[in-house]
Amino acid sequence: MTTRPHSDGSGEELLEQAFDGLEQQTPDRLSRLIHWLRDPKSRKVRIPLGILFILASFLWFLPVLGIEFLPIGLLLIAQDVPFLRRPVAKMMLWGERKWDEQRRQLSRKGAWAGYLLGFSLAGLLEAILLRHILQWQHLLLGLQWQALQDMEIQVLADRIFLLLVGAIGLAGLWSLWRGRRSPDLRAFRTLLSHSLIGFGAWNVGEGFVFHWLLGLHRIRMDADHPLGWDLLWFAIFGLVPFTLGLLLSRRPSSREGEAADKASRAVAFGAGHHDETQPFVEAPCAHVLFVDSNG
Repeated sequence: MTTRPHSDGSGEELLEQAFDGLEQQTPDRLSRLIHWLRDPKSRKVRIPLGILFILASFLWFLPVLGIEFLPIGLLLIAQDVPFLRRPVAKMMLWGERKWDEQRRQLSRKGAWAGYLLGFSLAGLLEAILLRHILQWQHLLLGLQWQALQDMEIQVLADRIFLLLVGAIGLAGLWSLWRGRRSPDLRAFRTLLSHSLIGFGAWNVGEGFVFHWLLGLHRIRMDADHPLGWDLLWFAIFGLVPFTLGLLLSRRPSSREGEAADKASRAVAFGAGHHDETQPFVEAPCAHVLFVDSNG
C-alpha cells in the first residue's frame, strides 16, 4: 500500500479502504492502473484521468464503457482534494457494501423475478396504452428514414417490441416459480420493491436512450411541446416508482426479519431439512400413569 506524506486522519484511512476494495473488484489490468495512479508521482496524470473517468461513466450504454468508471474517477480526484476524501470514501464504502449484499441476493433462486416482471410491465404499459389504445406514438416513428415511413413497418416494429417485453415477462415468471420457496418472495416485500425498481428503471432508461439520445419516439408525437410529456412520464412512471422501490428495499425492521426467519424455518421443515445450529424445542407433553389396582 502506498504511503502519502499528507494525511488527514480518518479521511485518508477511509480513502485507502475504498481504493483497496475497488482494486479487489476490478479486473487485473484496471486494478494495476488504479494502483499506479495512487502513487504521488502520478498526480499530473491522476486528475485529468479522474475527470475523464467521470465523463466516460455517462456513456454507460456504450459496450466499451460502464458506470463503474464513476467511482474510479471520484476516488482519483478526491485523493488530491482533502475536503472530498472523507465524504467520497464513505460513499464508496457504502456502495461496496450494498453491491456485495445485492450480489449475494441476486445469486439466490428467484432473485431476478421482481426486476424482470417490473421491467416487462413497464414496456407492456407503454406499448399497449400509448401505441394501441391512445395511438400517441410508434416505436420508430421519430426516425426519418424513408424505409420507416410505411405504417406497416411501424406496426411490425411495435409487435416485435411486444414479443420482446413479453419474453422478459415470461422469464420473470419462470424466475418467480424457481424461487417460490424463497422466504424473501414469500414475505412479498422484496418482490414488490424489486418490481418497482425494474418498472422505474425501464422508464428512466428509455427516457434517456430512446427519447432523448436516439430520438426513436416521444411519449406524445403530435404534441406541441413533446418534452413536457416526456418529463411528466419520466417523473411519474420512472423516478417515483424507482424511489419507492429503493425505500422498500431498505433493511427490514426486526419484526419483519423475525417473520422472514420463521418463514425460512417453515420452508426448511416442510422440505424435510433442519438447521443443526437451531435446536429443536421440545413441546410440552402429558404423562399418563396406569396403576394396576390388583397389585
